[in-house]
Amino acid sequence: MEEHGAAVAREYGDTYPVLVAEAHGKRLMRRSVGWFVLLLGWALGLLSCVTRPEQPGGAQPYARLVLPEAIRLVALDTQTFDPRARIRDIQVAPGSHSLTFAYAGSSPQHAGQQADPFRLEVQAGHQYVFEAKT
Repeated sequence: MEEHGAAVAREYGDTYPVLVAEAHGKRLMRRSVGWFVLLLGWALGLLSCVTRPEQPGGAQPYARLVLPEAIRLVALDTQTFDPRARIRDIQVAPGSHSLTFAYAGSSPQHAGQQADPFRLEVQAGHQYVFEAKT
């Protein structure tokens, strides 16, 4: 092996250590990308198991609730959800609903904070847009 290294060093001169470092860097990069893809797949698989709220069928009237990035829906009436799930908008049947939210914004002192259940009376055909204020 040393003979091969000496022969390569004679042929390439001072560039041999650079070539070895580049080859090592490429292997390390491939290994890192492989782990990243594996972890990304695991995370997406985990989040795909998270249940979404039951929504009205296509022919039924509904109201639309729109949530910002900083608000996570934790409960809708009696159904609870994983706060890691990102629900941007949902359709709900008209009537009175109990909503529980958790804060997921950039304010570290409020992160994960849950508010008391919020009662909301919605009407068919309306859109209700929420925003986070700390």
